Amino acid sequence: MKDVDDFGLPLIVKPFRPLTGGWEPVEVAWPRDRRQPYVIEKYYNRGQELQVITAIEMVEPDDLVVRPRRAEFHVSVSGLKWMAPAPYRVSDSRARWAMKQFGYAGYTEDNHVPGGIARNYWRPVDDHFQGEVCKCLEREPTMREMKGDYVWRG
Repeated sequence: MKDVDDFGLPLIVKPFRPLTGGWEPVEVAWPRDRRQPYVIEKYYNRGQELQVITAIEMVEPDDLVVRPRRAEFHVSVSGLKWMAPAPYRVSDSRARWAMKQFGYAGYTEDNHVPGGIARNYWRPVDDHFQGEVCKCLEREPTMREMKGDYVWRG
């Protein structure tokens, strides 16, 4: 768990962390070709076969003229069998269970990957922006997989 930023300064806002036992911290391997989150942590629950990546990321809204860049909590949930090489997508109910384990509420699920594995949840750090959602939810077509349980936009 990282309690300081890249400059060694204490983190004022920290990513969500598990409130209950059974979660082990895991090293995060982040692709070099992707923008690095401000802070990122990963946890694994062997009994539930769940992995959770929790981060704080700077989001650039489509309408930068109206809304400035802002920090958002980003939680990603996927299934992973012990020692398996690749994760799998979990149901909405299993993902919501994981969110409760981290005390993560007030989020919006926002996925943009057809056939995606992880379920991605976002929430502004600043309470002033709570309830605002990505404009993509209004203008991009809704695609449904898993008999409607998994929704992505594209």
